[in-house]
Amino acid sequence: MPEKKISWEQLLDQYLTSVGGITEKDGVGVSRDRILQCKLYIKDICKVSGKCLPAELKFNDARNYGNNLQKGLLAVGTQQKRLDGLPNLFNVAIQHGLLDVNPFSSMKIKVPRGAEKKSYRAFHKEELKAIFDLLRSKGNPDRLWVTQALLCTDARAAEVFKLRHSDIAQTEADVWYLNF
Repeated sequence: MPEKKISWEQLLDQYLTSVGGITEKDGVGVSRDRILQCKLYIKDICKVSGKCLPAELKFNDARNYGNNLQKGLLAVGTQQKRLDGLPNLFNVAIQHGLLDVNPFSSMKIKVPRGAEKKSYRAFHKEELKAIFDLLRSKGNPDRLWVTQALLCTDARAAEVFKLRHSDIAQTEADVWYLNF
């Protein structure tokens, strides 16, 4: 049986169709950032494996890619995120009959024994007071609500900065919330 010659562009098109499109353009689906990340993963696997078509990738290529990620300088979470992006694309291709095998199935990045877990300590009450006092003294309420959203929601800065007026809503019980 001949190998399927699907391109990465065709695979991404099928992925976009399966998720409903691009959120910023179609109102549903995944963000443009997610598509850019997928393109980054694709570029990375092509560079590491030397193979240009999804069907050319074998389990050995996937394992080498995972090993290459683990030898790099990226944080373990970022390594896993990169490794998770590719199996998702391959799963969509398999579901739609474009490919037969997912070489990335069940691959995980292991956290090295003794590795430090990076985390941030919480602000002390005095530090929070100093931050808010400084922001209030600047007289810019936009900066104040952005800082409050960052501190109170555990959202990332990019998520808060992308909020629109329509993303701030109120429930029937008069509780205000941010719709990320």
